[in-house]
Amino acid sequence: MPIMILSGCKTDDDKVHGLEVGADDYLAKPFSHRELVARIGAQVRRLRTTGERSEERVVLRVGALTLNVAEHAADKEGRALQLTATEFRLLHCLMDRASTVVPTKSLLREVWGYDDAGARDALRVTLYRLRRKLEDDPRSPQLLRTVPGVGLMLTSNAAEPTAQPVPS
Repeated sequence: MPIMILSGCKTDDDKVHGLEVGADDYLAKPFSHRELVARIGAQVRRLRTTGERSEERVVLRVGALTLNVAEHAADKEGRALQLTATEFRLLHCLMDRASTVVPTKSLLREVWGYDDAGARDALRVTLYRLRRKLEDDPRSPQLLRTVPGVGLMLTSNAAEPTAQPVPS
């Protein structure tokens, strides 16, 4: 969902801050009705084109794991996995970049939205729970690997990590 800030604050610092905290557009008062409608139209067009490109990534497969983003469902070898929302977000992030190490800071920002000591503890706990649901032997992980001092990596098996988008 695009976010547009409509504000009476006109300084460059205000505009930059608004865009840095996540807004897609910033419009300072006074503005014309026509400009507002045109900017909304541009955001809708941008959303449509990015949505069309991401449709082919609605279902992700990595080895025996399947993740259906649109239905918020996951399974391993056809067996449904009962994941919490946070576990699902973490798995989605890792499956989207399967067979590459995802830095811990990136995971914390994408899954929890912030990076601090508490979030690192939350990552460890979520990873522990996710391994119990995904791994045949959670004490000897084959799918979810920790790369000490760097981050996490999801592989399809010990030999050949692959990820493939499945058209919906």
